[in-house]
Amino acid sequence: MNHQKVYEIIIETARFQNRKRLIKTNFSYVYYENHHIIPKCLNGTDNKENLVLLTAKEHYICHKLLTYIYKGNSDLVFAFHCMAWNKRYKNYVSSRDYAYVKELRSLAPSHKKGKNLKNEMIKKYGEITGNIRYTKYLEKSHKSHVNYPQSKETREKRSRSISGQKRKKEVGIKISNSLKGHTFTSETINKIKNTLKSKKIICEHCNREIPYRNYYQWHGDKCKLKNK
Repeated sequence: MNHQKVYEIIIETARFQNRKRLIKTNFSYVYYENHHIIPKCLNGTDNKENLVLLTAKEHYICHKLLTYIYKGNSDLVFAFHCMAWNKRYKNYVSSRDYAYVKELRSLAPSHKKGKNLKNEMIKKYGEITGNIRYTKYLEKSHKSHVNYPQSKETREKRSRSISGQKRKKEVGIKISNSLKGHTFTSETINKIKNTLKSKKIICEHCNREIPYRNYYQWHGDKCKLKNK
């Protein structure tokens, strides 16, 4: 098999079609990726003449062909390895699966980006390959977030990292707007009252132990012994 000839045919057909990036909402939308005809590691430039739009499958195949054409080039091997090797599941991905995942990612709406989209892709990938471990992974991840609460150590670490940080005005406004019209139950009100009664603070100026509800009213900056 002449790898150089196959590579040239893919590039020439892509150039002949005069491909363009379209908006996702367009009826004739196709997902394309930029490809350097002469790779950067072989002194390839970012000029338009050296760039061509390829489909995800063509891009994958071209990088595979480059490893055959330029044998022993570690940069080309690494580039193909990044495309073909899945770190999380420790397996190689075929050109068909790579193309499918890339197209799915490109067509995904903005609100589904992140964790939900990743879970969707894992599900779809599991359906394509017929591998059960992807669905098992999703079940485990879901259980770990829902059924297993955080330990005291992790909560203490988070509180230490957050303590001392001031909230932005925008965040405060959002919180106040979300709480408008919100009514507390009698149980929560009693709980708040009991915590405020039991909580005490020592005044810096008079060294007296004051209940939390009265501290800011008569002590702290308003303490009589502040300037003495």
